[in-house]
This record gives sequence, structure tokens and C-alpha cells, in this order.
Amino acid sequence: METDSRTGSEGGTVRPGGTSRVRAIGRFLGSHPIGILQALFFSAVVIVVLQNLEPTTFDVLFWSTPEVPRLVGILVAMGIGGLLWELVRRRLFR
Repeated sequence: METDSRTGSEGGTVRPGGTSRVRAIGRFLGSHPIGILQALFFSAVVIVVLQNLEPTTFDVLFWSTPEVPRLVGILVAMGIGGLLWELVRRRLFR
């Protein structure tokens, strides 16, 4: 392989300012840590959504739901849990 005269490295793409793509990516990662965390969180959410699309029924005491995606049940449970947590927190910290 040929050595790049501007960077002294083998191969790689050199940008007009003389910096390689690797250095540009490294600077981006260093200056945008929250954006990287958001991208990782979004990726995790997409994976969870895709894994929980199969239909299921929920039975609670004498009540049964029609078939709904499992994700809907998870979101409803999270919402109810969040509401209960907020009610308890407001009562405890008055």
C-alpha cells in the first residue's frame, strides 16, 4: 500500500483540511456524547419493539383482553406503574 504524504498513514480517505475520516469521527464522538447515547437508546427501543410484536391476551381476575401486541401490554403496564409511582411520591413528600 502507498503511504499518504499528508497524513503519513497507509490508505484512508483524507479530507480537504488534511484530517482523516477516523480523526473526524473521533472528534464527533468526543464532542457529541449525548447524541451517541440517544442513538444507542433508540436502537435498544427498536430492538425491544421488534421483539414484542406477537399478539397475546391478558387475563386479569375475571377480565380478559382480546389479542393485542405484547408491546401494548408492556406500555400500558409502564404507564400504570408511572402513575402509581407519581401518586405515591406526591403523598410521601408533601
